[in-house]
Amino acid sequence: PNDLSTLEAIDLSNGQILTDILDRGSQNLVAKSWASPTEFVTWLYRFSLSRDLSPHELQALTASLGDSLTTEGVQDVLWSVIMLPEFQLVR
Repeated sequence: PNDLSTLEAIDLSNGQILTDILDRGSQNLVAKSWASPTEFVTWLYRFSLSRDLSPHELQALTASLGDSLTTEGVQDVLWSVIMLPEFQLVR
């Protein structure tokens, strides 16, 4: 379609490739020793976006992860971060 957003185009062109990469990445991250989901999302934002989370972001992401990290939960959080326009901004 002519009316695709950039994020939709990325998803359509990299769907399975992106899914596989996120799956491998989430497995690697879950295997690490994190004190809590809060520690993980704080690290993720600092590593990937070079900033701290807002209180709203922290609450939303830790709520989505629950009490412990799972491969599926981490994969969802990774996807949400890489879909942020600030992650995709090329400087």
